[in-house]
Amino acid sequence: EGFRRQFLSEFIREGERFVLSVGRIQRHKNTHSLLRAALKCGVKVVLIGKPDYSPAETPHTDRALKLVSQYPDRFRHVEGFPLGSRELADAYAAAYVHALVSLSETTGLASLEAGLNGANLLVGECKPVREYFEGIADFADSRDESDIANQLAKTVARPRNAFGQAQV
Repeated sequence: EGFRRQFLSEFIREGERFVLSVGRIQRHKNTHSLLRAALKCGVKVVLIGKPDYSPAETPHTDRALKLVSQYPDRFRHVEGFPLGSRELADAYAAAYVHALVSLSETTGLASLEAGLNGANLLVGECKPVREYFEGIADFADSRDESDIANQLAKTVARPRNAFGQAQV
């Protein structure tokens, strides 16, 4: 409870809807496109995850973190919390939406955990993801920032736990 209050008060106003995205910051996770889409639809995003500075990923990671630093009133980055930590659980419980619009993904453990905590889910459109999340998440074409922005706005506008994903 204490961490959740601190987490919210440092960046989010009481009752404000925000998007959480837990996962490595890398091209595969489509972090840069998520942030650009969030700018288009006016929502705040909290990223929790380690930046991937491998040679192939550094350009994407740098672009994403540059956006975070350019818009400190819209984006926050927390390098990460240990899996199963109270801080991570509190972040899931505080999030209004969890977005993982990966270019290719399996189920996305972070999405499952966020959904079980009542966060609405926005996931990238791909066959295995649809099989797991059909009926409990919104889907976006991960290669289309406009679609990500439109779906993000729709997901944020829904009541929290809109599909009853916390009870699945």
